[in-house]
Amino acid sequence: MYEFVVDGEPVPWAVYTRRGKPSPGFESMKAWQAQIQTTVLQKYGRPLLTRPVQMDVTFFRTLPGPAPKSHATWLRRCWKQVGKRPDRTNILKAFEDGLNGILFTDDAIVVSGSTKKSFARPQEKPRTWCKVTPLYPEWAEGDSW
Repeated sequence: MYEFVVDGEPVPWAVYTRRGKPSPGFESMKAWQAQIQTTVLQKYGRPLLTRPVQMDVTFFRTLPGPAPKSHATWLRRCWKQVGKRPDRTNILKAFEDGLNGILFTDDAIVVSGSTKKSFARPQEKPRTWCKVTPLYPEWAEGDSW
């Protein structure tokens, strides 16, 4: 099992070009993916998993606007904002692509898991929590892969 936290604001997947130049969103995504890769390499090296895995991820973003004064206000604002862009799946796509060639050979080996997007509490920093668990079929017990 591999469990790690990537510091920084989660960024959605973005297309490369905008009028022949890298788009600002693409540049932000590439910087975040570099942060993901640095975090995993520092903690695990380069395990390059090749078999199916389960990946559970929670993205903790910064709540837009000024810091709320009470916990109840924070909860209300979170509830109003959590269903807005960026899409959970676009953030996940950028995250999985950042792990390609570092934690696993290709993100196609991710066959199950959960993904959540949430907001960091006012005193916390934005981050991404991830747990990757290799899956082995029951018939492979005792079998050396």
